[in-house]
Formats: sequence, structure tokens, C-alpha cells
Amino acid sequence: MPRRLAYKGGCRLTKRTPALDIIENAALQTQEELGYPEELLVTSINDSSHGTHSKHWRELAEDYRTKGPAKNDMGSTAKKQKFRKRFEENCGARFRVILEAIGTPNEHLHAQLKKGLEAYP
Repeated sequence: MPRRLAYKGGCRLTKRTPALDIIENAALQTQEELGYPEELLVTSINDSSHGTHSKHWRELAEDYRTKGPAKNDMGSTAKKQKFRKRFEENCGARFRVILEAIGTPNEHLHAQLKKGLEAYP
């Protein structure tokens, strides 16, 4: 399966950081290892509604779609959790990946530099 990464329309990036490179490469590596989803879709970087101290505002976090349309869908909750776990391992010890809003229309994977760390490397 070819590795594919796309960005949702309106997904804003003001500067490329080494942390985003680590996150995106780990996501693509996980996609290649597990064979799903067909396309990884980044739904948010420095945009949308995030908390005041969110890592999104400093380009240290990304959100990924986990359900529908079919090319972005990761399948069952068990498969999403498997992807989350492997994605976090591939990011390395300084990063965290969380499956947020499980079962809701806003369900997504959130990957970020761990709390307490303000820059990478």
C-alpha cells in the first residue's frame, strides 16, 4: 500500500516544526506497517477551536481523522486503538497520541509533544 497523507481544507499551518515532521513520519510509518487507512487525513494543526495552551497553536500537535469517508476510516475501535498505540511508539518517548471523542462525529487521533515539553528537539 502506498503511503498517503492529505490535509483537510482549512487546515492551517503557519510554520513547519521538527515536531510535526516526527508526527507525520510516524503516522505514515504506522500506516505502512498496519496497512490502513488508505489515506491519512490531517484535520487540524494551527486552526479550529483548541484550548488556550494547546500545542496546536505552536505547531506541536496534529489531529487525524479516524472515521469516514472510507479512504480515511480506520475501522473498529480496536483497530483505532491498535493504530494509536503503534503511532505513539513510532513517534517516540517525547510524544503522546490519544484517541479523542470516541464514538462521536468529532472522533480523531490527537498527536502532540508531551506536556511539559515546549520544543522539539
